[in-house]
Amino acid sequence: MTASAAAKAIVGMRRDASATTSGSVVGGQKLHSIDHDASILDITDLTLELIQQYVGMNNWENVLAFASVCKSWKDATNQYRLKIGVELMEGGDGRKLNVSGFLSYLDQEKFRLAETIYVPCGKADKLFYCDVKAKCPRMRLLIHRQWLMMNGNTEFVVEGQSNHPCYRMYKHDHPYIDGVNVWIRWLWDRKYKLVFEREFGTNDTTRKRMRTKTTFYRC
Repeated sequence: MTASAAAKAIVGMRRDASATTSGSVVGGQKLHSIDHDASILDITDLTLELIQQYVGMNNWENVLAFASVCKSWKDATNQYRLKIGVELMEGGDGRKLNVSGFLSYLDQEKFRLAETIYVPCGKADKLFYCDVKAKCPRMRLLIHRQWLMMNGNTEFVVEGQSNHPCYRMYKHDHPYIDGVNVWIRWLWDRKYKLVFEREFGTNDTTRKRMRTKTTFYRC
C-alpha cells in the first residue's frame, strides 16, 4: 500500500471511530471528531511516525511516495531519503534505471565519501561502472543483483590464433584484482570468464551509450 493510500485509510479509520466514540483513546492515540471531508492534511494528533511504520519506510518507493504527499510529509522523510543509494533498501525490482538521472543523483553530498553504492532499480543494463566511479571516486563496491558493464567498450581477448570480442564486466560478489585480471562476457555466447589483462588484444574499441532523462527510475 502506498503512503498516500495508507494515510487515506487511516483518515477513514479515524472518521469511523470518532463517529462512534468521540474523544476515546485507541492504541495510545486520542480520537477526535473530524469532518467527513477530512483529508491527509487534517491529520494532526496521529503522528507521522505511526503512518511511516504502517507503510514501511525500508522501501525507497514508499519513501518517495510518502514524500510526494505534501511538504511536511517530505520533511518527515529526510532521514529515509538520505539512505537511498547508500544503504540497502527494498523496492524497485521491476523498474528500469534512468541512467542519466541516476548519475545526476550521485552529485548529492551523501555520495561524496560513499564507499558502497546501491543501484536502486532492478534493471540497469546501460549503467557503466566507470561512470559511477568517476562520480564517486571513493566507491569500493557498486551493489546490484545483475552484472554491469565496466565501460561499454567492445574489446578483444586473444585465445589461440584469434581475437574474440567481449565486454569488461563487474559484479560486486565476483572479486578481481585491478590491473591484473578482470571479468569479461563473450559476445557470442554471453558467458562470463575471469581473464588476465595481458590477454587483451590491441584492436580498436567501440563504445555505444544510451541515455534517458528525468528521474533515476522509470516505470
